[in-house]
Amino acid sequence: MKKNNLFRRMLMGGMLIGWLILAPTAQSAGKTPNVLFFFVDDMGIGDTRIYDEHAAVRLPNYEQLAERGIVFDYAHAAAAVCAPTRYSVLSGNYPWRGRQPNGTWMAHQPSQFRPGQPSLGDLLKRLGYHTAFFGKEHLGGGLIDRNTGRIVEGWHYDVADIDFSQPMPEGLQTKGFDYVYSLPQGIQGPPYAWFENGLIVGDPAEVKTWEEGQYGRSVIKRTGWGMPGFDTSEIGPQMTQAALDFLDRHFAGNEAAGEPRPFLLYYSSQSCHTPHTPPEELLGVRIEGASGHSDHLDIIYEANVTLGMLLDRIEAAGELENTLVIWTSDNGGLNWTRREEGDTSHDSSGNLRGGKAQIWEGGHRVPLVMAWGDGSESSPIPPGRRTDALIGLQDVYATLAEMTGQSLAENEAVDSFSYYRLLRGYEDAPTRADMLIQSNDEPEWGQDNTRAYRAGPWKLVVNRNHQPRNFFNLVDDPGERNDLIHDPEHEDLIDEMLAGYNAIRHSRRSVALP
Repeated sequence: MKKNNLFRRMLMGGMLIGWLILAPTAQSAGKTPNVLFFFVDDMGIGDTRIYDEHAAVRLPNYEQLAERGIVFDYAHAAAAVCAPTRYSVLSGNYPWRGRQPNGTWMAHQPSQFRPGQPSLGDLLKRLGYHTAFFGKEHLGGGLIDRNTGRIVEGWHYDVADIDFSQPMPEGLQTKGFDYVYSLPQGIQGPPYAWFENGLIVGDPAEVKTWEEGQYGRSVIKRTGWGMPGFDTSEIGPQMTQAALDFLDRHFAGNEAAGEPRPFLLYYSSQSCHTPHTPPEELLGVRIEGASGHSDHLDIIYEANVTLGMLLDRIEAAGELENTLVIWTSDNGGLNWTRREEGDTSHDSSGNLRGGKAQIWEGGHRVPLVMAWGDGSESSPIPPGRRTDALIGLQDVYATLAEMTGQSLAENEAVDSFSYYRLLRGYEDAPTRADMLIQSNDEPEWGQDNTRAYRAGPWKLVVNRNHQPRNFFNLVDDPGERNDLIHDPEHEDLIDEMLAGYNAIRHSRRSVALP
């Protein structure tokens, strides 16, 4: 038992000591960088050759991004499904610290953010960043009931009772974003409509019911309300154009003001969530059939094209070298079965066990690439590096805080660990020692609200009652084939891992302030 306690103290000590070593920030070193956060939907590590040589699609813009930056081999979403992860990225908190432990999924519900919880938009807006959000939210925000003047209550409501003259009272336009052009539930559920700064785009009198089915190239997965003309195959082109327009306005505003105001562009893509309905073209670039494989990979290729267009526009303004670019996914891939030995077919989960919604590695291991600079060794992020550091997507918040020289409040981003020193290439950079991850809580996924606790090479899975269920050594067994839960040799370590899990679960802050 003493040996295991020592193991734990070494892990935690490494994390806390690392926080005491401060690096020069981007703000103190000179010009504050822009931030392009590119968030794809349901992309697994097997969907790109950066992680899996058998991936059936080339993503040249994304692959070039990896070459001039750093690749995280062990990046994890905070949850194996989108809504809770999306809150964690924007808040720096584990999902259960928001209003709902498994995230807020419906647009008419109050925001997943609790009152007083800041977002990434708030963090960067403090320094004068021009902040914009595009695409899928899955964060709630609320719709106003014209009969009560308050946010709609309950699960079911009549769209005729919605007061569309009022913006979403807790939408992202109230969470630090200057401009929001969003799909409250993406392309997979109602409302099938764009919202701009919390207001529906178009004439509310034209709101209609979309029945489940196929409409030309567009597919409606679930009956619900929306605006005429909604087309799932055109969402990517519409969002791309809106983001490019934002960049044009931003750069024109900087030129008129004579000052280089930085931007945060948070691009939350519909790719590659179902329904897989690629457009024929994206602003002149052929998308349908471009992967040579499937609609699923065509849509991932579409995101790669969008990335290239955004980077080209930033480069044309002379700002690419001063832009931190982050590409990642909200959860693991859309594949729940492993390849047989010798099989080289495309596998979205990269041959890890499980996929989206599940606690197995395939459910929450995600691609994560960051680049900043001109791709030379003098770049703020030195190019061509990979790291096996354990990282959670909620760590983006503290990393950007340190990058911009900001201190976090005691109740802000309480589960976020800064990787700024690692990005900059410092040899003594601290890394995260442990972390929690959760599955979907819907029983049909076979998960029943399981969570996992990671520390070093070890992964403990607990059930709904917070009792040990599975135990793996991911260094020896990355495919989670050999369950050690009943191995008496690891009994003490399992007890200690459970104590670590409970310590985080009951904490008010799981990552110490520097």
